Amino acid sequence: MFYIGGGSFPSGPAYLEFRGLNLNGNANAADGFFCRGSHHLRFISNSISNTGGSGIASIDCDYLTSDHNLINHNGFIPSGTANPQWYSWTSAISYNSNQWFDNYPGFHNIISNNIISGEVDQSTHHTDGNGIILDLSSGSYDPATANTPPALIINNVVYGNGGRCIVAYVVTNFWIVNNTCFRNDLDTSESAFGSFEPNDS
Repeated sequence: MFYIGGGSFPSGPAYLEFRGLNLNGNANAADGFFCRGSHHLRFISNSISNTGGSGIASIDCDYLTSDHNLINHNGFIPSGTANPQWYSWTSAISYNSNQWFDNYPGFHNIISNNIISGEVDQSTHHTDGNGIILDLSSGSYDPATANTPPALIINNVVYGNGGRCIVAYVVTNFWIVNNTCFRNDLDTSESAFGSFEPNDS
């Protein structure tokens, strides 16, 4: 619904706030908010539902804040789509390949006080559908080269998702504090993942 950026980091739009919006994908839109190559974006007190992908997703961005959002029933591939590969295979809040806008040592990216439920991965991969994921470092699967700016995941309620509650996958510098997880890992097509999963991080 909102696609922010599209160019190389940090050339995308910056210093924007999206607050108090009600986004209903009507089983057609890919994501609620998607950031690519941008920085200093805030997503606050939005309701995001019925998309084929994420509520909030990013690739190659920095200084993102996702706070007090209600995200539910996302990741479902639209019936009759000619391009099912464009949908699902993601998580409700997905920060992928976060970049360093500057060398500030404090928190760059924050995911806080969100309520997340009903995310699924209906793709052929069946590896995602998580509530929250910090995913990869500059697109690399090599933990030896991982270097992502500090991220804080705090005070979220994550329940009833097909995948895990919170995942940190091939990333560095992350803090996961005081989150509530309940009855996730509901997709029986996925492996028996843990609810919290730091993987190569």
